[in-house]
Amino acid sequence: MYYYNITKESHSASPKTSLTMLQGIYDLSTGYWGVFVIYWIIVFAIMTIRQIGALIFHIAFRFEKIFDFPAQPQLGATIFVTIFDEDIDLVKKGLDMTRRSFDEHCSDVHVIATIDGADINQEYAATMIEAISPMVDLIYTTNVRSKRQNLRNMMARAKELDILHDISCFMDSDTMPDNTDIARELLRPFADPEIGGVTTCQRIYNANSVSRIIADWIEFARIYSSMAAGSLIGQVGCLPGRLYAVRSEIVQDKMDDLVEDYWSVVPFTKKKVQCFAGDDRVITNFVLKAGYKTVMMPSAGVKTCMPRSFLKMFKQWERWGRSSQGYTLRTLDWSWKQPWILFQNLSDIFLTLGTVYILTIHWVLIYFVYPPRPEGQSLPVSTSLMFFFFGAMLTIFIRQGFFLATQIAKHKKPWIVFLVPVFFLSVSVLHFIRVYSLLTPQKIGVWGTRAGADDDSAEDVYVRRVYASTTVSVDEETGELSATRQKSCVSTEPPMIPQLRLKLSIKSQEEKVEDSTLDIKNPATHPPLLPGYVNKTPVEAIASTPPVSAPGFGYDNFLRFLTMIPAAATAPRKSTTAEKMIQEVSDENDSSDDDGTFKTFSVQESILQETPQA
Repeated sequence: MYYYNITKESHSASPKTSLTMLQGIYDLSTGYWGVFVIYWIIVFAIMTIRQIGALIFHIAFRFEKIFDFPAQPQLGATIFVTIFDEDIDLVKKGLDMTRRSFDEHCSDVHVIATIDGADINQEYAATMIEAISPMVDLIYTTNVRSKRQNLRNMMARAKELDILHDISCFMDSDTMPDNTDIARELLRPFADPEIGGVTTCQRIYNANSVSRIIADWIEFARIYSSMAAGSLIGQVGCLPGRLYAVRSEIVQDKMDDLVEDYWSVVPFTKKKVQCFAGDDRVITNFVLKAGYKTVMMPSAGVKTCMPRSFLKMFKQWERWGRSSQGYTLRTLDWSWKQPWILFQNLSDIFLTLGTVYILTIHWVLIYFVYPPRPEGQSLPVSTSLMFFFFGAMLTIFIRQGFFLATQIAKHKKPWIVFLVPVFFLSVSVLHFIRVYSLLTPQKIGVWGTRAGADDDSAEDVYVRRVYASTTVSVDEETGELSATRQKSCVSTEPPMIPQLRLKLSIKSQEEKVEDSTLDIKNPATHPPLLPGYVNKTPVEAIASTPPVSAPGFGYDNFLRFLTMIPAAATAPRKSTTAEKMIQEVSDENDSSDDDGTFKTFSVQESILQETPQA
């Protein structure tokens, strides 16, 4: 065993004096362990404040002393979903539960989705469109490789079509609601006019590997610590992007600021990097700066996916740590007005730096830099590490006792106690990753966890609408044309009278991402259009480009089908919100200009429903 500057004879002469009270007093007075003791006291104080606040919050919520709001069925919601290389079945299941819940608990709902990276895997994009089209009103494909730009484009389109409702919900495509009450619970806090943003209670989906269990453990710790304590006073510093809701009036004019967000990464220079990660933190800042509260709703539960490997999980932690700490330091000019958020964010940085210092630099100082202790009072390195490790284990058992108790008693997982050392090591690695993230702000423009997400997109950046779902019906008595969306995405029993329902999925103008607008772009410059956008019933037609035929419904049949529309289109129209999405269809839609080219086909809806005579 190695002892610093102590001879074997001196050690053997007094082997027990290293653990005496005299050594402890000497170490504290000379700074050997004084730093560690001070660090431990500060950590204990920080975590105690958080957990007391969280305990008060959850007890008050359980006994309906806070957040006892009624349901808000009068609210409308627009849900924005970004998709990139996600499991198709998982996305379909999550969107199905989400759509059914919002349809049941909201006055009006529209879901808009964007599939990024469609140019990478066209077959995947086509399959995804087919899978999610029953639950989504508008689907776009793009190669822009930017979640922030996709959110801005969808928000701009929602405003243009007048389908941006009271509440804007931002949803990651790998989010899975716990049940179909998610909409009711998520929107309840908006009964308080002071609340501007609400996030869900988030756990890990299918936690069946060690890495996912650790990730779920960390999410649990946030729910019963910082996020709950912040919700007690309406100051949650970040509404995590899995699924959260904000008042549309707050963010609808802020999307340019979301995209045009740059960090100065080299002091005293003009070098800046455009931010890609951290969109949820920026939108939360919009809400807080507008003077609203942000809260977590414990009864609105969702689950999210995490990678099975620790390596990919560490890359996620790197991205989160970079955006979290970076925005903490870059918002000090106004975040002092939010004392809890300022305390939480700065204490997180202190815990990170302090832990890394204790685990690395302080050990080196003790054993190789500080003056040697008096003879007989040295502590071997192995013994020091052992005391440190078991002290950390004791701290984890005390702080994480509730999680361990629920896993053992409720979920019948007594073996979870054997993962405590893994949890300790993982959290220790997390602190090192956060330090690295803090020192590398120039990588804020890198996603880092999805293959192809950081590749340069094609030279011609585009956005295509590939699916739109609106029901157009004709009143047989009055001949009036009305437009409504499909209220439910759930299949029902067929009606007694057979109905002919033809879905017409229209690809509209090719649109280019430029600043905050979507400009019309020459279709000839685009990559080949994706085949197979239709599912079993939708039919595609493109009037501005050569048509894409669908199985069983060729372009000639499509032109004949158009002749059914003009009579209904010229009838008196009802003034409805859904009707604002529709532009009348007339004979000139399938006519051609003098040069033989087709005019732009600008129909927004995709479903025409007729009821044959019985």
